[in-house]
Amino acid sequence: MQLPRGKVLREALPLEKTDMPKLFYELELKRFNGYLAAMVRGKDNFEEGIVIFVDGRVVSASYEYLTFEKEFFGIAAIKRFANLCRSESGVYDIIQLPKELCSLILRLNPESEIKYSHDKLRDDAKGMFDYSLEQEARVAKTVSKEDVLKKLKITDIIDKR
Repeated sequence: MQLPRGKVLREALPLEKTDMPKLFYELELKRFNGYLAAMVRGKDNFEEGIVIFVDGRVVSASYEYLTFEKEFFGIAAIKRFANLCRSESGVYDIIQLPKELCSLILRLNPESEIKYSHDKLRDDAKGMFDYSLEQEARVAKTVSKEDVLKKLKITDIIDKR
């Protein structure tokens, strides 16, 4: 899912040092408009999850296994995002957007729309990271490290070899 940059409130903060269920509660209380994007390294790939908030409510989710080029939306994505929040090796950003822009993103990506309670998200984000979800996304296609770096727009690493 392509998203505008917006106002960066938090950038590249470690998941393991953040109480994610508490963070979701704070975003709800503040009636936050924008998105939370997080990335982790799974067993054999990189994973990126995005949750969009409107007035503090979770309204949209997408999740991508970058190495496998497999993307999930809606409930399947939020399930994986909650799992990502349990990781001890990831980072996250919080980006604030105008409410109207969040609503536009939702209209442009209807497959990602969800109705998911904050209580459920907070409960699902507790526990240990589950690598079995990665296995579900695995496909026969092998993608090189260079392909992943290009997708992440980190091509200067490739050029220096």
